[in-house]
Amino acid sequence: MRTPELLHEIRRTIAVCRAIARLSSHAEALANALGAADVTTEVLLQTMSGDTALALANASTYLKMLGHIVVAWIGLDLARAALSKGETATAGDENFYEGKVLACAWFFRWELPRIALHAQLLKSLDRSCLDIRVEHL
Repeated sequence: MRTPELLHEIRRTIAVCRAIARLSSHAEALANALGAADVTTEVLLQTMSGDTALALANASTYLKMLGHIVVAWIGLDLARAALSKGETATAGDENFYEGKVLACAWFFRWELPRIALHAQLLKSLDRSCLDIRVEHL
């Protein structure tokens, strides 16, 4: 199977950032999150085949998980670029570039860990929202 271009770019960024001291732990965290998303996607594809209602009931959580991966990737790539620019930055630009690195660190600390929860919920194939009927409301 051909790897989608987006996954190729995310993995390329991870590989580059693993060699950058300030970003190596973020690169590893993104690699782990991407792996969790891969496993979750496989579970969903194998078990939800034909169950459209269940697939749609969990679609927003799946999209949140993937969205967090994309935002983490963009933040990591921006931090990488900022670190390379920061080496030759003027005094006025140093804060701007450092802000990109710090914003990346914040996202990886506070937001990226949500992927594990999303993956866990999705793999549980929870049907609770499908069990609620109009008369329950």
